[in-house]
Amino acid sequence: MIDRVLVPSELSAYGTATAAALLIGGYLLVGEPYVGAVLHRRFEAAAHRYEDARRWLYRRLLLLEWGLAALCLATVALAPHVDLAAVGVRPPDAALGWGISAAAALAALAFAVTTAREIARSGGSGQLPAGSEAVVVMLPRTPVERRLFALVAVTAGVCEELVFRGYLTALVAALVPGAPVWVCLVAAAVAFGLAHLYQGAPGVVGTFLVGIALGGLYVVTGSLLAPVLVHVLIDLRAISLGRLAVAPLTEAAHAEPTRHLRRGAVRQWVFGSTRER
Repeated sequence: MIDRVLVPSELSAYGTATAAALLIGGYLLVGEPYVGAVLHRRFEAAAHRYEDARRWLYRRLLLLEWGLAALCLATVALAPHVDLAAVGVRPPDAALGWGISAAAALAALAFAVTTAREIARSGGSGQLPAGSEAVVVMLPRTPVERRLFALVAVTAGVCEELVFRGYLTALVAALVPGAPVWVCLVAAAVAFGLAHLYQGAPGVVGTFLVGIALGGLYVVTGSLLAPVLVHVLIDLRAISLGRLAVAPLTEAAHAEPTRHLRRGAVRQWVFGSTRER
């Protein structure tokens, strides 16, 4: 179980890495929502005009998430009194922790498999669940996109749990020594929700609640293993949901042909307007 003994008891535990720890924490709270919003706004503007826009976005997400996770691990490595166990990189506690981890992973797997079977039975003609257009437009449509998105799903599960559930919870605990662990987890869940600001208010609230649930798994099992597995399986479900978005995409393609996102267009997309020249 994650308790006050495992997480840092004061900010001085980070030693010479204190400034880096605070910078990363500030980025997660303020910078991540801004970067995500800008990235997705530009992606959405190009998604209906460039056939490989989703693949470009997926590759960029892979780089951003692994880069951020690497920075967090580097900060922990430099901190004299913060170790990997303090950020959840440890096995679950005893038989109970392993049992809860296995049960949570099996439940998430069953949910993902059920979704895939229902969509397969419908022949891809069902309705997408009500949600943000920002999420729908990201769903993979082609075999190549599905394979790449599978890597994104695994990356999100590993990196976001390490960064938000593990690293940020430990940092909040160091900043507020008197706060119970559950308060630190709620604060980390707030940052996790804000990181999905591009999805609008429903997305922020939804991811906040998911963050609370994953944080609960983290506390009771004493490890990030269960949160990572559940997170990965939740995100992999989007591959099945993407099959429901193929028909609308095909109709849009007849209305307006798409093009490849060439190097010049990438520069224009990222650094300037996405309007036609």
